[in-house]
Amino acid sequence: MNSLKAIYPIYTEKTECLDCYKCVRECPVKAITFINGHASVDQELCVFCGRCVTVCPAGAKRARNDLGRVKSLLSENPNVILSIAPSWRGEFPGVTEADLIAAAETAGFAGVSETAIGAEAVSKTIGELFRRSGEKLLISSACPSVVEYICKYKPEFRENITPVLSPMLTHCSIIKQTQAPGTEIVFAGPCLSKKRESDGHSDLCRAAISFLDLRELLGSDLKGAAEAAAGKVKTPVLGRSGKAALYPYEGGMIESIQSSSTAKDDDIIYMSFSGLDEIAEALEGLNEIEPDRKIFLELLSCRGGCINGPGCTRKGSVLKKLQVIENSRKKAENDFTPGRIDENWSFSIKQPENRTDEEIKKALSLVGKYGIEDELNCGGCGYNTCREFAVACLDGKAETVMCVSHMRRLAQKKANIIIEKMPSGVVIVDEALRILESNRRFAEMMGEETLVMWESRPMLEGAMVEKILPFSGLFETVLKRGGEILDRNIQFNSKVLSVTVFPIIEHQTACAIIQDVTLPWVNRDRVIRKAEEVISRNLETVQQIAYLLGENAAENEVIMNSIIESFSGEKDA
Repeated sequence: MNSLKAIYPIYTEKTECLDCYKCVRECPVKAITFINGHASVDQELCVFCGRCVTVCPAGAKRARNDLGRVKSLLSENPNVILSIAPSWRGEFPGVTEADLIAAAETAGFAGVSETAIGAEAVSKTIGELFRRSGEKLLISSACPSVVEYICKYKPEFRENITPVLSPMLTHCSIIKQTQAPGTEIVFAGPCLSKKRESDGHSDLCRAAISFLDLRELLGSDLKGAAEAAAGKVKTPVLGRSGKAALYPYEGGMIESIQSSSTAKDDDIIYMSFSGLDEIAEALEGLNEIEPDRKIFLELLSCRGGCINGPGCTRKGSVLKKLQVIENSRKKAENDFTPGRIDENWSFSIKQPENRTDEEIKKALSLVGKYGIEDELNCGGCGYNTCREFAVACLDGKAETVMCVSHMRRLAQKKANIIIEKMPSGVVIVDEALRILESNRRFAEMMGEETLVMWESRPMLEGAMVEKILPFSGLFETVLKRGGEILDRNIQFNSKVLSVTVFPIIEHQTACAIIQDVTLPWVNRDRVIRKAEEVISRNLETVQQIAYLLGENAAENEVIMNSIIESFSGEKDA
């Protein structure tokens, strides 16, 4: 594992990247940089939502695997608690709480505790904040990707984030306070940004793994683990959670706050938004509004909530997952106070340069866009508009080869130049024998009338080839048969044409290359080629004659030697 993979929660396996730009299209903050044709995650811009990991068709975007660290920790410390996200019930349907605890203890954990315990403590504290805070707007700190997003891209709302640790870190703090000294905690859940959070608070949470990693650690089949443990199963550490078990889905945090808060509902406007695009729209212009009541925003980076996190291994019905979680949760009371958010919790971001309109126009010209009419905004490069793409190129995040329309025009232009400069006539037709493209040399070969038509109708596009060529049947044959190539010498007016017809796309398009063999330079080439063929045949003949002569001489030598030996024998006698 290289150093980048060891440090960053999300990275690109460059050898697997197909340059499809899907990660750019799907990244809500455009934190993808292209260097030498390969996509890389810009860690200073990334909010670690894991969207690129879930959409990458080649699996090149990956989450850092921390299983090695966890296994080492379990082998060294007998007091490691597994803090598991409340969405585990939707992730492991049919697996009981007892099964989970038994499997975890078999793997080396000292116990299992639900992260929702920390969420419940967070809900109680936020209820108190409403009563004593003078702020009109409070934003939840539960989702680390949202916290990253606001601090990096919406810093005007930085002070509105509730000053409490996330449910995961609060839960870890509670465990540290109540369990034996030296106890360590490993978190498991659907969220990849928890890895980033864990990295910054290793004193509370030593490692964060996904549900996929947890399956590998505990075994793929957890059902019946409690029965196999023969009664050694313990109850969850710190007991069971209540309403906070609903945190994983959109609106669940609000329900938990309302159930644990003494603040009147009519004093507060509660709103929930999930998905970073929707969050961006919700925050747009919000700082310009003076609300008449307090507003609490529950913001979750994953659409639908944590139950759709990138660390989930089961992609199924959200409603079904919600039903499993609701049916499984138990009410309990917990009187713990969550920790405060770190005073030095800071984020750095590479501030983009303010690009002038002149710079943007210059960058656009590099991809053949000289006016508004050229800006297709097709999104093929992954950016919403051509101007966004131009700014990304100026910032070194994108490359001109990412513009699909530009590369298509460039390829077409190169092909047109090659065809036009060829000394031979070239014509390409479709399955209906309509001309798609031809060069001037072809029109000149066909005569003055065709040349006039070519000059007024670029490349003779759309013209029926049978009205120009008397041997259009060659195209029909090649298009019908598929892969066959036909070579013919055809008398045309006062010329002799050497015609080669071959398919470009079988049964769809075919091309003909035509030479006038009566031209001196063509005759010279043909004479040279024929001379080479004659020389080659003569060499073969000479080699055959030499072989035959050699074989005949050898036979004669054997006969003569036998005669000499015969006569020599008679003389001796």
